[in-house]
Amino acid sequence: MRTRSFCFSVAASLALLVTAPASATPNFPPAIQSTLQLNAAPPCTLCHLTDSGGKGTVVTPFGRLMMQRGLVEEDETALKTALMAVEAEGKDSDGDGVGDIAELRAGTDPNTPPGGEASIPAYGCGAQVSPGRALPNAGLVLLAAAVTIGLRRRARSTGRANSK
Repeated sequence: MRTRSFCFSVAASLALLVTAPASATPNFPPAIQSTLQLNAAPPCTLCHLTDSGGKGTVVTPFGRLMMQRGLVEEDETALKTALMAVEAEGKDSDGDGVGDIAELRAGTDPNTPPGGEASIPAYGCGAQVSPGRALPNAGLVLLAAAVTIGLRRRARSTGRANSK
C-alpha cells in the first residue's frame, strides 16, 4: 500500500510538471491569408502576445474583437465568419481611421497605430507577465509534492510507534 501511494504521489507530481507547450491555432494564419487574399500569413502576434501564442491567450484588441464576433479555437468557419463581420462593420481596433481588414490587406498591424506600439493590458484579465519575470514554476510543485510525501511518511511512522 505504501509503495502504491508513493508511486501515485510521484506520478501526480510528474503530471503537473509535464505539460504540452502552448501554441496558437496553427491553421489560423494561413486561413486568414487565404480568406483575405493576403501576400503572406499574418504572425500569431496578430492576436497573441508572442508567436508561440497559446490557447486562451488572445490579448490584442483585434484578437479580442474577433472573439466577440464568434471566433472559436480550431474552427476555420468561425474565423472566416468573424473576419467578414469585422470587415462589414468597418472595425478599427487601433483607432487610426483605417479598418482592421484594410490594414491586414495593406500588410500593417490593426493593433498598432502608425508609429505606435501594440496596446497590451498591464493589468486586468488580459494582463501578461513581463518578459524575465518568473511565474510559479515546476520546482515549487515538486517541492510541495516532496513535503506532502514527507509528511505522510512521518504520520505513518508516528502512527506505528504509537501502536506498539
